[in-house]
Amino acid sequence: MNLNSSTLDENRKRDWKKESSVSNNFSSENYDCIVIGSGHAGCEAALCCARLGFETLLFTLSTDQIAFMPCNPHIGGSSKGHLVREIDALGGEMGRNIDKTFLQSKMLNQSKGPAVHSLRAQADKSAYSLSMKHVLESQTHLHSSKEKWFRFFGMI
Repeated sequence: MNLNSSTLDENRKRDWKKESSVSNNFSSENYDCIVIGSGHAGCEAALCCARLGFETLLFTLSTDQIAFMPCNPHIGGSSKGHLVREIDALGGEMGRNIDKTFLQSKMLNQSKGPAVHSLRAQADKSAYSLSMKHVLESQTHLHSSKEKWFRFFGMI
């Protein structure tokens, strides 16, 4: 039997739908994937699933705080910069979003060897959040909700 990747994807989706039944009268809408939290990781996970064709629901407590950068609004540096480049190589959105919304960028550790040079970009906090929100809203197969969160956990 010759299985191509689309057949495998359809089988995987069907198996996941069988296994995912949500209580509290919430299963009236079928989602293949539910992501809780709309921080950097939640946004990337939801976008990844939706871009693979899975019906995805992103739970958030506040639509005003999607991809919110609370304190030091930068992307990059010695550790996070490496992670952002890996996410970017896999088709992630953080790198693209910071390119659209950065205020300044700086190469760190220039006095040291090239192995420890790292780029850090400082973002406009509100522009970064709004840009990511727009990307999420325009992505097919992706639905975000504040109200469903409360219904899911029986708070409404």
